[in-house]
Amino acid sequence: MKGRWPKVPLGQIAELTWRGQTVDPDRKYRLVGVRWWGEGAYEYKILSGSEIQANQLFRTEEGDLVINKIWARHGSLAVVDESMAGAHGSSEFPTFTLDRKQVEPRFVHWFCKTSIAWSQCESLSQGTSGKNRVKPERFLNVKLLLPPLFEQRRIVAELDAAARHVQAHQRIAGAVIKELEDLTVSAHLAESDEEFSVGELLTLEEHRTEILPGRSYPQVGIRGFGGGLFEKSAVAAEDTTYRYFNRIFSEAFVVSQVKGWEGAVAVCSPAKEGRFVSPEYRTFRCKPGKLRPEYLSHICRTSWFHNHLAQLTRGQGARRERLRPESLSTLRLPMPPIDRQVRLERAFERATKAHEYMKAAEADLAALIPALLHHAFSEQVEIAPALKDLVAAE
Repeated sequence: MKGRWPKVPLGQIAELTWRGQTVDPDRKYRLVGVRWWGEGAYEYKILSGSEIQANQLFRTEEGDLVINKIWARHGSLAVVDESMAGAHGSSEFPTFTLDRKQVEPRFVHWFCKTSIAWSQCESLSQGTSGKNRVKPERFLNVKLLLPPLFEQRRIVAELDAAARHVQAHQRIAGAVIKELEDLTVSAHLAESDEEFSVGELLTLEEHRTEILPGRSYPQVGIRGFGGGLFEKSAVAAEDTTYRYFNRIFSEAFVVSQVKGWEGAVAVCSPAKEGRFVSPEYRTFRCKPGKLRPEYLSHICRTSWFHNHLAQLTRGQGARRERLRPESLSTLRLPMPPIDRQVRLERAFERATKAHEYMKAAEADLAALIPALLHHAFSEQVEIAPALKDLVAAE
């Protein structure tokens, strides 16, 4: 029974192991990185020894537990798999050999993905020197429940099976979402006889609001890749350096100048009307008889639309130029006449509801593994019965 499992420090089942090697300037090295929140070790980059400043690197082997000392508090810990065996890391990436007579490496792999592990690393980081690094000796104080090996293997088998099922369902959900988007775009293009510049379809309209002392301004933001508007907490006048905000209005087409190139655009619903955005968000009104805001709300969620926006900016990532109104106005897009827009909206609305259902299903699936991990590594309950149901068909 889980209540009888001992809670042990990692120091009881793991040993700090430094496999130091002098850097050879004529050799190439695969350098290890460790993603946050238990997302695993990966190949950070490949460098020749002549490009590496350190005099010494440390080799990792399959089954090692490896951490990033700086970011362990953000879940930067992992068990090395076969693909990363023989990679190297600096002294910022200490490795620990696991005692396989006591613990299955895969059991520790799953433990690395739990908030139970991350919160302990956060506590051990507090008050330490060097940007809150976790010293390897302190990291060995992290504790976990340690069932017998046969029980560890059972838990690992069930978690592995659950992960496979989740990934399979996520692939299906992703394929359905893409197909719905493709159908929307293909219908839009099939019904479009003419191309128009965005300047012929939209008018820049901004409701600038002076920021007055003592007042607060409820905000919205825009998620990238068609994720839409979301509400943010209010900003007090004293907490901003802006002199004015833009107040958004119902049916406004809202564009982030900074992230518009990656789909940070949306049409404002009545529920968001009256909230505020920074001057980096520009607002437009659809021209009557040319473009319906309801129609635009469907089209602007697609990667087809986002790819057109990306062509308007130069550079990469944070170095991209802003998506300014004068540039946006020159973009040419195929657009059907109003009567066809009205007809297509009915079909698009059904597709949008199906899309939202699949996105919600994806979110539920993403939350399932963390919930199962909590059950598996918590003192409170045994591994969830839902897990057994999920893998029954495996």
